[in-house]
Amino acid sequence: MRLLYLGLMAIAPLAGCGGPGSGNDIPPGTPVEIATALRTPLAGKTLTDGDTTITLRRDISMDGTMDGTPVSGSWISTGREVCVTIQRPRSLSGTACQRYRVQGNDVTFTRLDGSRVTYRMSDAS
Repeated sequence: MRLLYLGLMAIAPLAGCGGPGSGNDIPPGTPVEIATALRTPLAGKTLTDGDTTITLRRDISMDGTMDGTPVSGSWISTGREVCVTIQRPRSLSGTACQRYRVQGNDVTFTRLDGSRVTYRMSDAS
């Protein structure tokens, strides 16, 4: 499977610790984190790799499909890593943070285990 799916499956049990659906929902970041996210090269981009297409919107929402399954949630960035929170479908809900590197129209994410996946970036419609 793809980066986001694998990353979230590994940490999905943590979703009950204050994440979406916990009854303790909070905005996806502080004003400083949101401002930082909007300055990253990922803001307003669609990321594509095979059957996975994810759009990181400028309003900090995200949506797309992973292997044909519609997903939605939010994202934030510290400038060095991006954190994606999937809210729907509930079976994939959770948050995963990964370092990233942009080279031209490609962005490579590095997982905690050191493995990498590269997506093609394009402007979101």
